[in-house]
Amino acid sequence: MRLALAGTGSLAQDLLLAVQQTEDVEVTAIYHHSPDPDAARELAERYGIREVYSDYSRMVRMAKADFVYIALVNDAHFEYAKEALEHGLNVIVEKPMCPTAKEVKLLADMAWERELFLFEAVTTLHTQNYRSLRDMVKQLGSIRMVLCNFSQRSSRYDRYWSGLVAPAFSPEHFGGALHDINVYNINFVVDLFGAPDDVGYYANLGYNGIDLSGTVILQYPYFHAVCTGAKDSTSPGYLIVQGDKGYVKLDGTPNSAPKLEMNISGRSGVFRLNRYEHRMIHELLDFDETWRQRNLTRAKYWLETSIAVADTIERAAASAGLVYGVQTDSSLEEKTVGQAQDEGLSAFASADKPGQDTYDADDPEAGYDDADEMKTGHGADDLEQDREGSGIFVGYFDDDKAGDDSQEDADEDKSPEDEDYQDIERFPFEDDYSGTGAGADTDDFLDIEEL
Repeated sequence: MRLALAGTGSLAQDLLLAVQQTEDVEVTAIYHHSPDPDAARELAERYGIREVYSDYSRMVRMAKADFVYIALVNDAHFEYAKEALEHGLNVIVEKPMCPTAKEVKLLADMAWERELFLFEAVTTLHTQNYRSLRDMVKQLGSIRMVLCNFSQRSSRYDRYWSGLVAPAFSPEHFGGALHDINVYNINFVVDLFGAPDDVGYYANLGYNGIDLSGTVILQYPYFHAVCTGAKDSTSPGYLIVQGDKGYVKLDGTPNSAPKLEMNISGRSGVFRLNRYEHRMIHELLDFDETWRQRNLTRAKYWLETSIAVADTIERAAASAGLVYGVQTDSSLEEKTVGQAQDEGLSAFASADKPGQDTYDADDPEAGYDDADEMKTGHGADDLEQDREGSGIFVGYFDDDKAGDDSQEDADEDKSPEDEDYQDIERFPFEDDYSGTGAGADTDDFLDIEEL
């Protein structure tokens, strides 16, 4: 699977480290937004990337790639994915796929009509620990409670309170704890149980109206799921499902799910089943296999999850009165940090405050910072400029021209669709649900060596 990478920040660099540890995935092109191509050139030299572009439109037209991997700020995901699909490329988009369910549906329809693959990169759902938990959940009896916590203090939090608002804390760029952190918790719950009946979000707001932390409550017929996410504080992470026969728990940072615990009907175990230390390798291999096998059933299932998650996040944001996609007012009188914290201002200070740092959207190391420490220099304001071809093409590292064989390998191997996804259903909510089904027996997991 050949990837054209959009982005040069820390998340893109993390992806490159993961790709380096696989045999079947490679990055063949990289796009950078900054006028200074040095960062992209350095990455290209370090990881053997043959093509470097500063014009995204040109990259999707010419790159030798099967997929575009979009590692940009949240509000840029839709337009970049749309353009790649229009040019016949499959797409992997970092979570959240898009700020709205409508945009996710539009991309899904485009991909489906063109027989292309569209994946959302949510690392939790592709780990072996999570897959084993899915089977164990079927043995918990009646589900009574789901508890999730992903709290990680952002490295940009102090700068936010000094008046420097990076996209991770910007309503304009759909930042905040709900989109950047809690999205993992919500994916976990929705992938297991489907869309909730009702959604409520209780958020702690910053001076510009962004949610710094908060708790989402998802209501299902016979239980509630409580999802806490924080960018302003840190605590141990976990994902727990508990029923009247026991509990299962993914212990540790939810985006990597390093350890699985279970206690069902008096039997307990602790397992570390993930095959790779780097959390992104699992999803890359999943995507590669699904694409090569032309497994449309599995791909459709994942897209349905992405749509349901996007809708759930929208409902949560609406319940908390959050407003996105608008630039916050920066004309209020100057306040001290303490006053801003106490009064919850909608803006910290005037734009020309003496000595105040400014956020440079063209800085490739500025911008995103969340559970994945994503940093990128691209925002929605620059989309039209890019579409006009203002970027410059840095050059190929070889003399070959881009071809039209992006689906060649996939078309050669059209194996039957994956049985695990062919007739899959979310777990039912009936009060008398016994937990029977196709899941592995508890004893199978108790035989695994405890760590």
